[in-house]
Amino acid sequence: MQINNAGALCTLWLALHACFFAAGNKVWAAQGEGPYQQLIVRGATLVDGSGAPAIGPVDILIRNNRIEAVKWGKSATGKGAQEGSPAAGDVREIDAHNMYVLPGFVDLHGHVRPGVPPEYIYKLWLAHGVTTVRDPGCHRGIDFCVAQKALSKKNANPMPRLYAYVHTNLDILGIAGRPGYQWSGGRMLRTAEMARDYVRYAKRLGVDGFKTYGLPPRVLQALADEAQQRKLGLAVHMMQLWSAQINAVEAARLGVGTLEHWYGIPESLLTDTDLQSYSRSYNFLSEVDRFADWVGIWEQTAERGSVQWNEVLSSLLETGVILNPTLAISESMRDTVRAENKPWFNVYGHPGVLARFRPNPQQHGGFLHEWTSHHEAVTARAFRKWLDFLNDYKNLGGRVTVGTDSGVFYSLYGFAYIREMELLQHAGFNPLEVIRAATFHGAEAIAAPLGRAADFGLVREGYLADLVIVDGNPLENFKILNAMGVIEVDPLTRAVSRDTALAYVIKDGIVYEPKKLLRDIREIVTEAAIESAR
Repeated sequence: MQINNAGALCTLWLALHACFFAAGNKVWAAQGEGPYQQLIVRGATLVDGSGAPAIGPVDILIRNNRIEAVKWGKSATGKGAQEGSPAAGDVREIDAHNMYVLPGFVDLHGHVRPGVPPEYIYKLWLAHGVTTVRDPGCHRGIDFCVAQKALSKKNANPMPRLYAYVHTNLDILGIAGRPGYQWSGGRMLRTAEMARDYVRYAKRLGVDGFKTYGLPPRVLQALADEAQQRKLGLAVHMMQLWSAQINAVEAARLGVGTLEHWYGIPESLLTDTDLQSYSRSYNFLSEVDRFADWVGIWEQTAERGSVQWNEVLSSLLETGVILNPTLAISESMRDTVRAENKPWFNVYGHPGVLARFRPNPQQHGGFLHEWTSHHEAVTARAFRKWLDFLNDYKNLGGRVTVGTDSGVFYSLYGFAYIREMELLQHAGFNPLEVIRAATFHGAEAIAAPLGRAADFGLVREGYLADLVIVDGNPLENFKILNAMGVIEVDPLTRAVSRDTALAYVIKDGIVYEPKKLLRDIREIVTEAAIESAR
């Protein structure tokens, strides 16, 4: 947020306090409502997350934190509480006629990054319908991740359900001394036994899985095997430092659950060479070099529909590995001017996040001011090939999920999630396939490694009460899910307005109103902007 007159902004800040403070409590401390002994969502059109078409009107009966019944047709026309309901004071009905109901969204790659209040991140997620997040890396430390996970289970604060995946490459990130990362086994998993020891250590701390940037094959195999035995997940971001030893297909055969971004996949598709042909001046520690060759590798890969292309798809499909593409951050390199001028930055961009978007060679993603039109052209070609690969994988029965990696590359929490859904549609997914990727497939990716069936990600009897209620039809336009919605023009006055179509977000049976969450976020941003201007 740009601040040209700090005095004027302070006056505005005081006015906001006068309007929004009550009994000395900041509005952003407000909680959701519930869970109720009985909550009824009445008269909605349902998209249940399985891929089934929309159906309505339906009534959804929730008791405490579980969906007890989904009734449609004649059984969905009644009024009032259901038979055997509790006292009226613990019953709530939401009139959802002319609204759509979806399962809560799952962000499979969401970092609670340092430098901003976690509450800001959580509320942006919730305000965009994200009710479950897998944090692949726990950048603030294992202890922080596990503690926040416990808070999310208790619903002590407005926040999504959290799953903690911890890093294995402590030496690269320099996080070995952060809380929970004081593992005595060393800064690098050099042997199979060290990998197994680390899995056992992390399991005792209460994590849900691991994220690795890549390891020598025998070490990765031990890590995957031990994690599977301990019912923990494994996600891999196959960094170039290890791609000469192992590619995505080989990693998937070792038992990796999800492949993050596109690392390792183009390496599997290389033609006429076994190793990527890096530029002669390439230096891995230069992000311009690294990402230029990251997108440039697709110029060296097999073409869509070729024997090699289809063999790689089939090989990945046989393993059951899930692709988690994080498209929105890649898109930033396809058009940097568009990426840096998103309208929501001025309203919802916390100074701590916006600082990560500025040019800074010492900061991840801080190189985009050096990204040329040539780089963008190469990125666009790579992006198209990647989208085609994802669509082909989905069409063969492979699972693709939604993850954002927000907080870098001009990617803002929540907003990037909706864009991610749109980009899957650009790839060729129809709207129902996009919603399935954002809900049920994400839930499966989290639950399966833990040794249980997913109990969220669908609107079905027995599932957790995670719902997104939309005042509009998202199947026609995912943009309405954005916190700033779509531009509307009054036909009489020609006045322009925009607002989110999300009416309610329900997580664990607790009802949140996105417009109230967004009001809280604006206050957090305003206060932070004043502090940064001092």
